[in-house]
Amino acid sequence: MSIYAAKEHLESGFVGRGALTISSDYLILLLELGFGKGVSQAELLKNSDLGLDIVMKPGIFVGADSFLQVVENFILRLPDLYYAVEYGEGMTLSKHGALGVAAQYSPSLEDAAIKVVSYISTRVEVFSLARERHEHKRILKIHYQLAPTPALNFLALAFLTSMEMIIRRMLAITEVVDTRIEIPSSCHLWQGRDKKIERAGLNLTAKGAQVCFDQLECRLIWPNNILDQALPFFDQELSSIATEICADQLKYNGVKTIKRQVEGIIAAAEGSMPRIEGIAAEMNMSPATLKRKLKLELTSFSELKESILFQKSVQLLTSEDISIEQLADKLGYSDPRNFSKAFKAWSGTTPRRFRQQHVSLKFSP
Repeated sequence: MSIYAAKEHLESGFVGRGALTISSDYLILLLELGFGKGVSQAELLKNSDLGLDIVMKPGIFVGADSFLQVVENFILRLPDLYYAVEYGEGMTLSKHGALGVAAQYSPSLEDAAIKVVSYISTRVEVFSLARERHEHKRILKIHYQLAPTPALNFLALAFLTSMEMIIRRMLAITEVVDTRIEIPSSCHLWQGRDKKIERAGLNLTAKGAQVCFDQLECRLIWPNNILDQALPFFDQELSSIATEICADQLKYNGVKTIKRQVEGIIAAAEGSMPRIEGIAAEMNMSPATLKRKLKLELTSFSELKESILFQKSVQLLTSEDISIEQLADKLGYSDPRNFSKAFKAWSGTTPRRFRQQHVSLKFSP
């Protein structure tokens, strides 16, 4: 997509679940990677609330919960963590949209890094970036905006891989440069090696680059002297146009739809679901006005509440070792039978059977 066409996508749509968003460009890339490994798009999109037509929708926003469900499905089918590196290799500058263009045509890596940190939320809202400069090293650090999960760690590893390899390509580095990616994930399967792994080489083309697992933070570390070089493709006009598009996108992202605002409030609630009266008051409007605004966005409060409840149910069933009764209580159901009835209406199966199917899938070869 050209940087001029990118302007047409600023208002092009939002699909899926979740108050935070991620560009569909990254989702399409993951679906292509999975397809190349023999996993169908239907399998990867299961329980994500995304249709198969998502592959024909570049440049739109995907709800982070739906996106991360696809990542989780990918990991279940292809548990080798090295696939995150392959995913990151595919995140070339063009896959980062206008942000990639703004970085590529910057005068220096310092300027490019400032743009990436400033405008990363125009591509990914599930994490933010921060930079640190020390005497002998530079650090790009990821801060999660959601609770850490294997899916989020997978995405972070892919993104940091992308940044590491883009820097090498932009500077035409072919020699050995000692860089390090640190992530909090444990690794038990790497390039087919089925054993506990503490560190590994990133890939053959990134000479000297290593990935270190079970770390406290998620970050990319480069030696200081390398990053002070000028960039060979500096173009003031292209950089300015792309930066303007990023700034417009950042402004647009700040205006959340009513649907996304309500989803965010419901998702953050603990225990029983909030009532529409309370949410309307929090948003400084009457319940009738909130209902009318949601209707204009082709949804309703009950639909959003049911969607979030189902999403939370799936997360608890697949990630926490608690009884169905405890789970129902955690979601605000006084009677577990009412929860089971609701879950069957959402998914077509009981919570117990859903959990059994998920566990069997997770450990199947």
